[in-house]
Amino acid sequence: MSLHRNHVCFLHQTIKTLCTGLLLAGFSITVTVPVSAQKPKQNTIGSDTAIQLKLGRELRPFDEYLVKAMNIRISRYALLHGNREETVQADTVRSTFAGTVTVNNVTEDGQEAVKTVVVRNAETRYQGQNTTIVATGTTIKAFYSDTGYVYTVNDDTLAAAVTADLVGLLRSEGGLKTGVIMNPPKPVRVGDSWHINADAFAATLGSPPKNKKRIVTGKATFKKVDVLHDIPVAVVSMKASVTNAVDSLEGMPVENATIEATLDIAVPIDERYPTVWVASNTHFAATVGKAPQQMRISYTVADEFDFQR
Repeated sequence: MSLHRNHVCFLHQTIKTLCTGLLLAGFSITVTVPVSAQKPKQNTIGSDTAIQLKLGRELRPFDEYLVKAMNIRISRYALLHGNREETVQADTVRSTFAGTVTVNNVTEDGQEAVKTVVVRNAETRYQGQNTTIVATGTTIKAFYSDTGYVYTVNDDTLAAAVTADLVGLLRSEGGLKTGVIMNPPKPVRVGDSWHINADAFAATLGSPPKNKKRIVTGKATFKKVDVLHDIPVAVVSMKASVTNAVDSLEGMPVENATIEATLDIAVPIDERYPTVWVASNTHFAATVGKAPQQMRISYTVADEFDFQR
């Protein structure tokens, strides 16, 4: 199959699904659990104190919180002519969201299955133009499952384009998957690092390549103890790399498919309380096709979430 400009739209959607799937399947799923009226006590943990970090916590129905989210998607597609690249598409899309959330139902491991969201702001900026995704005051009901996300307003499913914009902003929070990937095997002190669960991380990427061995490496580091929104938190950073992420896209062979991913998360020292802040960045790069008909692809998804109760 020869490559041409019309392949960009198909490849773009496939790669967007791959990167979004990594985020939604657990890599950056955050921790949200109900909180009592009592605030956590002032932090008394010193940097030399070893603690057992729990980075995945269950969520329960009737939890309520305000979420503020930001998502940036940067993509570039270039046809290769020997050593020369001809850019055929390069885009940057920035989206923001704010809304109040009520959790309606959760999965067995405490991840959101159904929630109701009242929109405060939902906007996308593309090519210098701001576009409203969903109007302020709109009540969205979000349904999450292994087969995908469904967003409804007054029992009517939102259009595919609107859903595509919301997927990176209005995610299923909670559950244990982040902890399965990132929890340290023993108590740790500030500055300590440990290997992530590479198999659990790889599982978020879907089926492995048929003709190449996918290699996943990564470490997490206990960066510091801080106070955010008046809550003592542990800040943990993760860096992961994937080689041979995929070996085909849209039926075309892929070379040098790599993923570089980072995650920074702030979780309260007191395990009864939810995540305060999380940010992640996922960069995918690959060469698609066979010489002399090849395309170089670069796709980055960056997001940031702030949770207040």
